[in-house]
Parts: sequence; C-alpha cells; structure tokens
Amino acid sequence: MNKYTGFEKLLKQKIDNFEYPYDNKEWLDFEKKLPKSPRHFVSSKNIIKAFVITAAVVVPVLTILYFHNNSEKQNSQNNVVNINNNNKTDNNNLTNDNSNNTNIQQLQNSKNNPKDNKSTLVNESKSNDNNAETSEGNDLDKSIKNSTTTSSTIKNTEINNSVPNINIVKNQMNYGYITANITEGCAPINVQFKPAIISDTISYLWAFGDNTKASLKKTPSHTYTKAGSYSVTLTVKFKKSGLVKKINYADFIKVKGSPEAKFSYSQDLETDVISFKDNSINSTAWLWSLGDKATSTEQNPQHEYLSNGTYSVRLIAVNSEGCSDTNITRITVKNKPPFFLSSGYKPDDPNGGYFGPSGVDMNPDGYRFSIYDKTGKLMFETTNLETKWDGKIKGSNTPAPSGVYVCKITMKNKHGVLTDYWPLSVTLIR
Repeated sequence: MNKYTGFEKLLKQKIDNFEYPYDNKEWLDFEKKLPKSPRHFVSSKNIIKAFVITAAVVVPVLTILYFHNNSEKQNSQNNVVNINNNNKTDNNNLTNDNSNNTNIQQLQNSKNNPKDNKSTLVNESKSNDNNAETSEGNDLDKSIKNSTTTSSTIKNTEINNSVPNINIVKNQMNYGYITANITEGCAPINVQFKPAIISDTISYLWAFGDNTKASLKKTPSHTYTKAGSYSVTLTVKFKKSGLVKKINYADFIKVKGSPEAKFSYSQDLETDVISFKDNSINSTAWLWSLGDKATSTEQNPQHEYLSNGTYSVRLIAVNSEGCSDTNITRITVKNKPPFFLSSGYKPDDPNGGYFGPSGVDMNPDGYRFSIYDKTGKLMFETTNLETKWDGKIKGSNTPAPSGVYVCKITMKNKHGVLTDYWPLSVTLIR
C-alpha cells in the first residue's frame, strides 16, 4: 500500500522542495549573541564548590561510623556474661542478681577451706522480693565455689551502675567471703582480715566474736588475747542499691592458751650455789639460759657461777599445746671470798698490831691489797700476802687518823678466776 496518500503526499512534496535563503552575516550576528563557554573546567571557584560538597557528604558519614564503632566496643566491654539462674550446668558464667542485676566475676574457693567451716549468707535487704534475695545469695556462693582464680591474681570486674569496678581479691588463706593471714595460734595473736570484695561503693562492719569494739575498716587488724574459739561476722552494704548481706563464720579463729613464765632464785653463802625455782603457770617444759653460756631443761636447776657479777637469766616456759612465754631477769652473783678481813682495826692492840686478809685458800698469784681514805687518797698497798698495814700513811711514819677506810683486794677465787673484791671497809680506831 502506498505510504503517503492524498493531502499528506502533497504536503511532503512542498516541504522537500522548500528552500530558505542563507545569509552568512545574519548567522554570524546570531552566533555572537550566544553565551560563551568557559575555556577551562578547573577553576578556584569550582574547587571550593567541590570541597564544600564533599565535606558536607563525607564528614557526617565518618561521624556516624565513628560513634557506631565506639558504641559497639563499649557494649562489648560492658556485656559481661550473665549467669542464667535456670542454666545450672554452666559453672564458668558470672552471677545474675535478680534484685539489682549485678554481674560478678567468679572467685576461686581456696583448697584450704576446711570442710567443717561452713558459712551462712543472710540477706537483710529491705526488699520484699525474697526469691530474688535468695537467688542472689546462691549465685554469689556458686561464683566463689566455681572460680579458677589463682592465689596471686587480682581481677577487676565490671558491674552495672549500682556497684562499679569491684576488685575480687584472693589471698593465701581463703574461706570464700572472708580471708585471714592466720586462723590459729597462741595468745596473743594478731589477725589481718580481708573481705573477698573490696570497693568504695560498699560499707563494711566487722564483729570479731570476743566482745570487743566492731570495726568499720575494709581490711581491719585485730588482736586476740585470750584462749578460745571466736566467730567472725562481716556485714556488707551496697551503698547505691541498699542491698545488705551478712556473712558469718563460726569458730573461725582458734586461740590457744599460753603459759606465764616466772621464777625466783637464792644463793647458798657457804657453797656459792644458786638455786632457781620455777613459778610458771600452765607450763610442762622449761628451757633455761643462765647468762654465762650454761643452759638447763630442768624445772628447778642449780648453778654455781665462776665469778661475781650480774647475769641475765632467761626462762622459756612451754605448755602442752606448744605455746610458750619468756621471762628474763637480771641476778647479782656474789661468791664467798677466799679470805677473811676484819671490819675493825686498832693499831695499839697488842694482839693485832697489823691489818690485812687471812685464810688458807688465798692465792698469791695476782694478789693486790689497797687501802684508801674517804677522799680517795691511797694510804697503803702491797702485792705480798705476808705484808700487812701498820696503820700509818703510806711513805711516812705518820699514823693515819681514826675513821673508816675503803679496802680493795684482788685475788683468785676457788675456781682460779682473778676477782676484785671491792668495796670492802675497815674502821680504824685510835
């Protein structure tokens, strides 16, 4: 069929044959009126526009990504694994506290925890939700029993806003909630206590079981002075949540009674032997140190000292429980001299015109006899046993005046020890 018919065919012929006269001048004028394009695309204005557009798009995107990543990191750190109270098979989870949503990292129960030393955990919170309180106590107890923390480890545990940043501490003698550096000993004993959880957001109240004043310190020190078994109670209160817990250990501290060491002594003036008498209380064994390197384990020893002097005697008394007490006493030893010396002298007496020591046991080796007046002036001196004082001033023929004079004799005693016997006195009578 013919594509163009009738009027349409005639119109096409007219259009195809139509011609418009071309005038180059008019075209040039038209071209001049057109707006000119920039010679270069890159310009300072275009650069500024591109930077502003880029900053407006990129900066918000980077900001969103930054806060999104930090939020995920913070959530990862704060999301400590919660213990599900219904999941009893997972011993490595942390406690989920139904009353205050507290998550606590697990703490190892020490191998030294005695089987017969059972703790009681009593919830004294004002909350009426008894089920939540019981669940918290049981979960906290499980977290301590199932812990694998070593004795030298201190871990920081993140807890929700009610109790933040609690340190769980494990010491050498761990009984779960309370630790002590010593739990048994002889009176008096000083015990250093520590709670399993230490935090500034917790208040502490310690009762030591011996009717003494309680302590509000976190890690108190207490001295037990009397024998007996003592129960220790720790009450903790979480300041922000108001939760109160009371931990009690019956017979936690065992104190043994100690003896009291006492003794007395006396000296035989004829034999020089000193007898010691034990006066100790609650003692079954004794160890004596007599001050001159001599020792004894007798209850009432006897000892003879070789020379005069002052000696420190020590007695250690021990009882059947292995506890001891020590007593140190200084004693003065004055052995009998190996000579006789009169206390008075009368030069004009026909029966004794000379004055000096006498005796069959006197030893001339190292012997010296001196006499002084009350001013300290030497009146007479000799190293010969046979020489005696005639009552005159040394180096002259002048008689010494009546009065009291001081004598000093150096001589070996019966044990052969050179000894100074001094001060001795004599009264000169005219």
